[in-house]
Amino acid sequence: MLSENVIPKATLTPEENEKYNQQAAQLATKYNTPRVHPLVFFHPETGEEIAVFLKEPSFMQKLSIADKTMQIGGLSAADELRELIVLKEESHPLAYTEHYTGDVIKMGINWHISQKLITVASKKNTPKSATQAPATVGA
Repeated sequence: MLSENVIPKATLTPEENEKYNQQAAQLATKYNTPRVHPLVFFHPETGEEIAVFLKEPSFMQKLSIADKTMQIGGLSAADELRELIVLKEESHPLAYTEHYTGDVIKMGINWHISQKLITVASKKNTPKSATQAPATVGA
């Protein structure tokens, strides 16, 4: 529960957004990775701004997580990837702590990974009949 003195922010200002994007670009160079994804959460209890930086996963990491999603579920699979791609030295400690206080932040990161970071292009076909199976990826 938020303290009476805490007014949570819903969004970043354009200036704050630009600051985090610039920091992510600098980190991509520093860590020699094609892209760093900045995520900013607002802690639901304190209103604190929690900045997290994720390295772009490799194709093989994405492929492995996509396969595991089918076996164990999206958020569990995303958690495995989270442990590999969070830039711990650059991110808020709640992004990787084992203490329960970080759970809400780690769940937010996992949701982002499962919904936004691992995406698959699909080919759209016009069905010939109502009983035709839907198009599949790579079909």
